[in-house]
Amino acid sequence: MTSILVVLVALATGWRAAVPAVVPLSPWAGLLRSVTVTVDGTAHPFIFDTGGGQTVITPEVAAAVGCTPYGRAIGFRMSGERVEFEYCDNVALRLGQVALAREPVGVFDLKSILPAGLPRADGVLSLRSFRDRPVTIELGAGRLTLETADSLAARVRRMRPLTIRIATGPSGAETTVYVAARVGGRRVWLLLDSGNGDPALVAPHVAAMAGLKGAEGDAVIQIDGVGPVQLPIRQLPIIYDGVLGARFIQDWILTFDLASARAWAAPANRASRK
Repeated sequence: MTSILVVLVALATGWRAAVPAVVPLSPWAGLLRSVTVTVDGTAHPFIFDTGGGQTVITPEVAAAVGCTPYGRAIGFRMSGERVEFEYCDNVALRLGQVALAREPVGVFDLKSILPAGLPRADGVLSLRSFRDRPVTIELGAGRLTLETADSLAARVRRMRPLTIRIATGPSGAETTVYVAARVGGRRVWLLLDSGNGDPALVAPHVAAMAGLKGAEGDAVIQIDGVGPVQLPIRQLPIIYDGVLGARFIQDWILTFDLASARAWAAPANRASRK
């Protein structure tokens, strides 16, 4: 049944191709990764951030492609800090030989929020850019795979389905994924965020469910479809239930078919032996 469903979605969304495309991820800062994105024919380093919500370019890149940013979109960082974006329309983005859908991209000054001394980043590639194209993320192996109908059907047969929510933000223009889990027997929703280096962050109410006595400790998180996972967690006053960061994501292979609101996971050490 899974194979039939993914083929039908492929026919409807137009991501039929001869072979899947593999795109390398490079170390950027700590466990965070970057990816080369070609913008109107010029290659740029982008941060790969599944929790970013918007795919964005910097004002400098916008000027280089002849775009005068317009409009406004409002988003929130996990701390609750408000951020504002402008937009550029019809910007040509490519990953290797694969053209991404020409949707509006955000324009945002990354230097305003990134600590000094980090490597150059000309934008952020988020899950927003994969809303119409299934993608497999192997953070530990350093690669993305843009799946075909056949490769997706074959891959997910060996994976475990996750229960997910797709959030689109205050303006409906974002794309982030939350996975269902239980902490202390209670339901929580955890953001998958490759742009955060921690294993797991939790809000105070979830830390209480886990029986955490201080700011940090270990907890068992029961992830739907995956089972119990013991992780070091850190308590912060964030606006989500919690966040699964890069230190968690690197140990898993995650496949998303966002057009059908489906996702799968497999342990990286097992899936890499296929």
